[in-house]
Amino acid sequence: MPTDSASPDKSRPRANLRSLFAWTFCVAVGAAIGADRTGGASDDFSAFRVDVSHLNWHYALLASASTGIAMGLFHQAWTIRQESRKLQSSEQVLRFDLWFACAWRLAAAALLTIGLAWQMLNARGFMTLPESSLYFYSDLLTVHGWWLLLIILLIEATGRAKSPMSAGPPRRVLNALAWIGMSLFGAYVIINTALITYLVHVACRGVDATNQYTGNRYPIWFVSQESTFAGLGLTAVVAVILAAFLLCSGIRSQANRGWQRYMRILPGLMLLAAAGAYCSWYYRVALPTVSPDLGATEFGSTWFEQIGGVALGLMLITAGATRTARTAARGSQSPSRQIHLPAAAESLAVLVFLASATGLIVVQSIRGCFDSAYGTASEMLPYLLVYPDTTLTAAILILALHQMWLRRKGGSPAPLHLVPLEGKRLASAWLALAAILSIGIPTLAAFSFSFWLGPWYRW
Repeated sequence: MPTDSASPDKSRPRANLRSLFAWTFCVAVGAAIGADRTGGASDDFSAFRVDVSHLNWHYALLASASTGIAMGLFHQAWTIRQESRKLQSSEQVLRFDLWFACAWRLAAAALLTIGLAWQMLNARGFMTLPESSLYFYSDLLTVHGWWLLLIILLIEATGRAKSPMSAGPPRRVLNALAWIGMSLFGAYVIINTALITYLVHVACRGVDATNQYTGNRYPIWFVSQESTFAGLGLTAVVAVILAAFLLCSGIRSQANRGWQRYMRILPGLMLLAAAGAYCSWYYRVALPTVSPDLGATEFGSTWFEQIGGVALGLMLITAGATRTARTAARGSQSPSRQIHLPAAAESLAVLVFLASATGLIVVQSIRGCFDSAYGTASEMLPYLLVYPDTTLTAAILILALHQMWLRRKGGSPAPLHLVPLEGKRLASAWLALAAILSIGIPTLAAFSFSFWLGPWYRW
């Protein structure tokens, strides 16, 4: 009796024509987006109007991976929609989570599709973006929004995966070190974002000091006044961090009612209100007094950049609210269910494309520090760390490599665990995170500038 390996049906190599066609389409989309819009088409590829000698491999690989993710998300939404018809009467509490899981996947796939279509039309010269004032950075909506969405999808796939490490002291130590490292890096980025603003302030103050007709509008502070100003900004940042912790922990609490939950939410709201009062005082009174020229300016951005910033904030708020609400629902005693989904962001081909694309840009950025004509490598590296393009691509690279490691250990792809998600808890988490982000961003910006105005140069 022949074994299974000797069976003619199983020993014969098989080709999945549907997957082959899908990835051919993905590569074609990536080549069309990554092609140099100013370069001419070669004779060999004139039918596709793509010149491989002018191909931007970073964007081509990212676009190919994004196309594969969008197709996978549509397939996942279809699978979830089919599973919704199989719910039993005792599983009706899972219907909202089922509907929401399908809805956000369709929305993410639609955003990726629209963004890729925009990139393709822009690369081929059919459409152009509005004029931007951020000459040094990439576009917020079409580039940073695209990369941020990829990061959110990779985090969601990682959250569903089963960690090969047991929940013991080593894992807690690694998590603590990771949080400490991210906090220090975030503080470094936040502080250095206001360096250019401070230099502009110094230049304006120097011009004002030499002009006898302005009357020296810039005040002269003592060390105690500088320390107080910087200390107020630091206190407001600590208040926002504590408010975020209290509000999120209160929303995640399993008790729908009770004094324990509200004893966390009410102090969080009070701290957030105090930070909001500080922002109102800073931007209305303090900044026009300390720096009259900077205080008289408005948003230094175009309407398209403001829309991009709002879009990035909405993505962060929605992703954070979903994670917060699902974490709270996961600990309940209500019934749960698993759905095995087709791969999207956790697909091996997608991960290879993402790791290759982001690895290319990270290596090119590091090489640019050594070849820069503006300074040495040690002088250019700090600017590289705060550059948002490098930060976002490095985040995609780390998440893609981590997801590949999870696949190797058998923890990914993982099924979707349906939980009794509550619409009210999701809405409250969304509103809380929207308030935290709306007050936290101007608070961090105020602290960053007040740090440079403080007595740091006397240390």
